[in-house]
Amino acid sequence: MACPVLLNELDLSAQGNSYISKSELRRFPDILREYRSLEILLKEFCEIYCIIYIPSQFLVGNCILYCNYALFNYWADLLNSSKLLIFLIELDVMLVWGAVLEFAGRIHFKGCRTLRSWKALKLGRDGKYCSKFRKRCRPLNCGTSYFRVRRLAVLRFLRGIITGTFRVMLAL
Repeated sequence: MACPVLLNELDLSAQGNSYISKSELRRFPDILREYRSLEILLKEFCEIYCIIYIPSQFLVGNCILYCNYALFNYWADLLNSSKLLIFLIELDVMLVWGAVLEFAGRIHFKGCRTLRSWKALKLGRDGKYCSKFRKRCRPLNCGTSYFRVRRLAVLRFLRGIITGTFRVMLAL
């Protein structure tokens, strides 16, 4: 929750009433330092937690596909309570993982929007330095050096589940 709030504070295109902090945060030297601090914080977070991202993606996807397989293959043999339990497990796992992907994608989206909003800064002679700093910054995102989580990650995950489910149904 902290990253979207902080990115909202650094976004200069937002309306004046939507800020929580003081306006001193949005001055030229301070906004650059705060953005770099947020970048370092997110990098440290990703070094710890993004190691488990790809195995988690694999396990969650296979859990959902196995639940779908169990429901389709053993529909007649299962009790109604078992069917409901399997369906709820599948739904819960899908919703939680979708929320994780959506949160990570939102960080990337807000990071891009924040950097674009810095074009509106009227700085005079410091404008050239700020422009070079803005061009040198990459948008904040969650992920490793070879895998970045963007807003389309949720749709790709759901597409993989649907494709896998249809392949399971065709294999039966």
